[in-house]
Amino acid sequence: MVIAYCLQALHRRGGIERVISSKANYWVQHGHTVHIITTDQRGARPAFDLDDRVQLHDLALNYELDNALGRWRRLRALRIKRGEHKRKLEALLAEIKPDITVSTFFQDAPLLPSLRDGSLKVLELHSSKYTRILMYPKNRWLYRLWGVLRVWAEELLSRRYDRFVILTQEELKLWKRNKNVIVIPNACPFAPKKIADISSKRAIAVGRFEYQKNFSSLIDLWALVAKQFPDWELVIMGDGPLRQELQDKINRLGLEQQIILGGISHYIEREYCKSSIYVMSSHYEGLPMVLIEAQAIGLPVVSYACPSGPRDIVRHGQSGYLIEPGNEQAFAEALAKLMGDEAIRQKMSAEAIRSSERYQIEPIMAQWEELFGQLLHTKH
Repeated sequence: MVIAYCLQALHRRGGIERVISSKANYWVQHGHTVHIITTDQRGARPAFDLDDRVQLHDLALNYELDNALGRWRRLRALRIKRGEHKRKLEALLAEIKPDITVSTFFQDAPLLPSLRDGSLKVLELHSSKYTRILMYPKNRWLYRLWGVLRVWAEELLSRRYDRFVILTQEELKLWKRNKNVIVIPNACPFAPKKIADISSKRAIAVGRFEYQKNFSSLIDLWALVAKQFPDWELVIMGDGPLRQELQDKINRLGLEQQIILGGISHYIEREYCKSSIYVMSSHYEGLPMVLIEAQAIGLPVVSYACPSGPRDIVRHGQSGYLIEPGNEQAFAEALAKLMGDEAIRQKMSAEAIRSSERYQIEPIMAQWEELFGQLLHTKH
């Protein structure tokens, strides 16, 4: 089987880049041919290790360079590049002859269904359906309205594909008008070598310092339990535009000794292992890999049940606690319950590890093999 993946670039250390790299490695290690087609690689090295048998192609369109242009010049450049993109992509697909071509919802997404190269077309959505709306605070109503229009357009586009793959059962009801939709979650990117030190007095959160992750609220939540548990610390791993704002808030609340902004780590597994609780305060997610990773290491979770993913991953009362978004008091109470009882943490840790087995690479890729096999069988 020959598989082609289309995405923007491979040089970022992002979730989509890691997932596609992992899938590509799996496929070639199981005898298949994989091509990864990018538009904005610009000669950079892939951020994640790739098997030498994975074949890389960059169309050198560099959409990102146009972000510095004004709105109307950017739209004009986009129209021109879309035409060039279609020609280049169609020519490349005719040359490599994939059986299946997969879009990860970048600039190729509106182009692929119209290409007549003979391959079956699959679309992967790596976010919540309503991310285009939820990514803006409620007071930015004009941007949210634009988001509604984008969601509507994406729903129409997704129906043009042979299969449309989403990440969570929670989201399935939102796509009920799509007859081609199927749920396949992402796999945990590593097989844990160690498990977390549940006796440690350390909670951890991981993510970019931006609106989506809602770390400002997490600092407020920690302030509610800080006096009760003065020997505990919260480490927030990551970086981003809100770093100084978050640090200022920590200082203002006098929590410098208990809340640490830990920066970016390329050895995040070690950070999980040094902790005993994972906390997530996000406004929205797609399928939060941090929860899958944390549970694989054996960390009990306290998380807002935001759209979407936590409800699929965390078994409330067994591997962690799911809290209705915005209920800070309930979040703080669940957090305090775990912080104050190592026996509960140990019990939930064991359940978290068992639960995480659903997300190991083998069972997830078996679902992809079944899907691709069904598509090819139907074609022939």
